[in-house]
Amino acid sequence: MDRNTVKRVLNDYGIEPAPERKRTGTPWKNFVETHWEVPAAVDFFNVEVLTFAGILRYYVLFSIRL
Repeated sequence: MDRNTVKRVLNDYGIEPAPERKRTGTPWKNFVETHWEVPAAVDFFNVEVLTFAGILRYYVLFSIRL
């Protein structure tokens, strides 16, 4: 994604691009309370496995909803 596209989308939603945006941050407790209905995690990684045919690479997309 182009940086100008990101800037336009942020402006469309009334969010100032960093570093103009205030860096007050959200306390972890408030973040968890806000998103408690949908806690989830996603990870993407690869695993290389040595077989008789040679090295095989597997791509893994892992997601979990708690």
